[in-house]
Amino acid sequence: RINATIPNTETSMKQYNKPFTYEIYSGAWHAFMRNALNPDATQANKEAREKAFADMLVKLEELNK
Repeated sequence: RINATIPNTETSMKQYNKPFTYEIYSGAWHAFMRNALNPDATQANKEAREKAFADMLVKLEELNK
């Protein structure tokens, strides 16, 4: 699983003085951003998409400061 790479990624990002944060959305599947738009999408995928999109907008706003 992709989550297994988090510790090594975090270490590498710190080594190169790069910011690194991550979020694990409970119950969301792989490709939840796309899957959440399907008519039969799970509630967890829909909620994860909304949260991830909002989080992305905050990050983009921070970059524009």
